[in-house]
Amino acid sequence: MFARWGRFIYRFRWATLASSTLLLGLSVFGVLTGRELAGNGGFGADLEAGRTANLIAREIHFEPAAVSSGMTLIFSSSTLRVTDPAFEVALGDAVAPLQRDSRVSGVTTPYSVPASQQAGLISRDGRRALVMVEFKDASSKSQRYVNEIVAEVNPGPLAAVATGQVPINLAFNSTLDSDLLRAEYVAVPVTLLMLILIFAAVIAAWLIALIPLISVLVWWALLGGHLDARETATLMLGHLLYALLIGSVSFLAAAFTEGGATAAILALSVTLGSWVLDFAALDRGGVSSQLAVLSLTAELCRRLGDEVDQAAW
Repeated sequence: MFARWGRFIYRFRWATLASSTLLLGLSVFGVLTGRELAGNGGFGADLEAGRTANLIAREIHFEPAAVSSGMTLIFSSSTLRVTDPAFEVALGDAVAPLQRDSRVSGVTTPYSVPASQQAGLISRDGRRALVMVEFKDASSKSQRYVNEIVAEVNPGPLAAVATGQVPINLAFNSTLDSDLLRAEYVAVPVTLLMLILIFAAVIAAWLIALIPLISVLVWWALLGGHLDARETATLMLGHLLYALLIGSVSFLAAAFTEGGATAAILALSVTLGSWVLDFAALDRGGVSSQLAVLSLTAELCRRLGDEVDQAAW
């Protein structure tokens, strides 16, 4: 199968080179023009959180102005109703520090909106009130101080709960960070153990794969053939050097990209591109042989050739 594949590639080497170059260009174009995923496209609407959000949107008809970030405070009382003066005074005292905070751009209470909009900020039983707090900064920056702003709220005889965009995002991020940290504590030892087992298996397989080669070398020596240890060592060290070069390309790709997947694509593109150029070197003339000098193998040969020449002199 591999022999037929090799003959096919050699027969259509120009088409192979062109298609590989095209795919490499498309990969680089995708890496350079990729953008962040914005919005969820309605994902999660069937989940419990999505149904809850839809229920809130149906039951609470108040539509606040669009803001960059904010939170919602829910004040409640088991003895007072929202329409009671004592409830209004307690709520006003609770949110007064927020109105003086420079990081808050606006506070909307049931008592600061027209009478036609009050129903959207008061529960059906009349014992809970919504307060919309708007921040001047974006959500990512507001998460740094939202707990400080919540601490400024002094509900007094009322009970207060903070929810909404910024607190929920902060809770998600905090939970995600703790889960990732816990996963790293578990994954690092397991990964080290897997690497030990995998590389041990690779070394064992490599030694087993060397048995036919060693057998050929032994029989060649027994039959009187010439075997130069320096040439054999040079061949093995050359493959090792090429492997180290590929590793260096991978580290360089990881340094220039933001994610591991992008670094892997870039390193794989360079490696496959170099192999294509090595394949182009089979053509003993023309443009392909000129392109072949750009491969990693050709560069190593030039570097090693200069060092060997210097050492010989």
